[in-house]
This record gives sequence, C-alpha cells and structure tokens, in this order.
Amino acid sequence: MEPETNSQPLPPITQQPPIQPSKPEEYTSPKLLLFLILTLIGVSSYFGYQNWQLKQQISQNQPTPTSIVTSTSAPNPTATSPEMINNTDDNRWTEYTDSFLSFKHPKHWIKNGVTVTGIDPSIRIVIADNSSMMNECMEQMTIETKSGFVIRNFKSITTGEMCSGSNPTEAEIWIVNTKDSYGPGLQIRYSSADQRTTQILNNLISSFSFKN
Repeated sequence: MEPETNSQPLPPITQQPPIQPSKPEEYTSPKLLLFLILTLIGVSSYFGYQNWQLKQQISQNQPTPTSIVTSTSAPNPTATSPEMINNTDDNRWTEYTDSFLSFKHPKHWIKNGVTVTGIDPSIRIVIADNSSMMNECMEQMTIETKSGFVIRNFKSITTGEMCSGSNPTEAEIWIVNTKDSYGPGLQIRYSSADQRTTQILNNLISSFSFKN
C-alpha cells in the first residue's frame, strides 16, 4: 500500500515588470558654459563692429552740407529811433508860443488844449494864460527870481482830509511874473527829480519868456 502524498497547489508566480534604469542627471560642465558665454560675446562684438564700420562708410560717402552763415548784427539806431532821441537836445525841441508867453519842449510830447505832457519822464505843463494857478495840496518851498519872470517851487502835502490821497513824490514849478502872482504863466508838475528830469526842466525854463 503506497503512502498517501499530500500535494498542495503551488502559488502562482507573479512576474515583476522589468526595472527601467534611471537616466543619469544631465550635467553641464563649467568649462562648457564659459565657452558658450565667451562665444556669444565674441559673435555679438563681431557683428557690432561690422555694423559700426558700415555706418562709418555711409557717413563718409554722404556729401557734407555747406553751412551758410548769416550776419545777425544788431541794427544801428537811426536818427529818429527812440535810442537816439535826446530830450535835452535843442534840435529836437519845438517851440510853443501865444500872445502871453513862449517856451520850448521836446517834440514828441503831447499837446492837448492848454496842456503839454511828457511820458518819460512824467512831466505835465499847464499853460495858464487867462486863469489863475492854484493847488491846495502844494506847499511853497523856494522862490527864484530870473530875468523877466519868477520861479516858485512847491512840494506835495499829504496831510489833511483834502490832501491825504496826494502823491508825496509830486512837485510843482510855477513860472509867473512876480513872487505873489498866480498867473498867467506855466504850472509844471513832475514826479521825479533825477538828473534827466532836472536837465529837461532846466532847458525848458531857460527857453521861457513872457511877451510884453
């Protein structure tokens, strides 16, 4: 009698998938990287130099424009220009005359009725032939006696209700017959006593005369 054999089924063999070998990490050599950078710089420099040479050749081949120099010297002032006007020059003055008096003033001054006005400097002349001169806001300072007339010098008053708005720099010159006279004559108002104004006033006064 043969002994019984206890046969058990063998477990199935599971086939393992093949193991793929891992790829080695890519590695860039520092020398290779430096070589690539230097190569790039060299190529850029070469093309940049070629471009510069091309521009130089183009600029050399173009004709150089001829520059035209135009003289821009300042014009010389003419005899009638404002730069040449001398208010103290008798040749550029004109004479005013009537039945009472006569005097000279610069030609460019404006005459309007019984007034003659200069703008620069500011001088205003009132010709008082038949009227009396009066200004409550002026105080007499000096009296000068000339040959044939008297000069009365006044300064502005700014005190009091009537004269509070007066210009303190204004002054007046009266050219009259006597020291107590209020006309006929000239009433000259001015705002500056600089050298130019003084010279004009002196020339004007020296040209004045009464007609007897």
